[in-house]
Amino acid sequence: MLQGQGRYEQVTPHGDGVLTARETFQNYYTQGEFRDLLEKTLKHQPVAVRPGCFFVFKTDADEQAFLENRQHHRLEAHELMKWSLPSDKEERIYERNKGLLDLFWDQCLELGRPPAPDEFAQIDELRETIGGPRRALTILSTKDRLEALQRAAEARREDLLVYFGLNEFERRRSATASTKRIDRAVNTSSVARTSLRLATAAPARPISPLVSVWRLARRASRWGS
Repeated sequence: MLQGQGRYEQVTPHGDGVLTARETFQNYYTQGEFRDLLEKTLKHQPVAVRPGCFFVFKTDADEQAFLENRQHHRLEAHELMKWSLPSDKEERIYERNKGLLDLFWDQCLELGRPPAPDEFAQIDELRETIGGPRRALTILSTKDRLEALQRAAEARREDLLVYFGLNEFERRRSATASTKRIDRAVNTSSVARTSLRLATAAPARPISPLVSVWRLARRASRWGS
């Protein structure tokens, strides 16, 4: 039990703990003491999720995926504007495949960038009916959609900066383990530019501030400083 959560008038100090009214022995821990006990016993840094509750992950990659996802800000419906329809040239294609294209677009907003093939479950259907992600972006690239995509990209960058900063601040040893999703986010340019580049097959440039923080966090984790 954490200190501060019990009723101390019903207990008697005894050794390094207390005796309860039922004459059972209890050892109380502060949040920090409990964390240190878990780390010493399990030989792995625990992740605090609430007072008195920690997660310990089997692999460093699993831990980093959880920490990154915890900082992921998902745009709510009220944060997004209504979409304008594609141009007349593309409207019929959009209307025939609205469900599929909307799923693809939702994933773009979720990631703050166009999804990689293994990040979109309906990629085969998209390729068969639309022609692939590049073609889908061409159909969906109206002004207001690109503005919303830019907002999602900015929110995603802010999430990652918080995630990398917390890794460094907490000196997470697992920070040297990365995931495909994190690496892709770090090496993707702003979504509006990325979308246009994907549509023209031009290469994207990395986000310098994110790359710098990412490298700093990983370097600090290796050095333990």
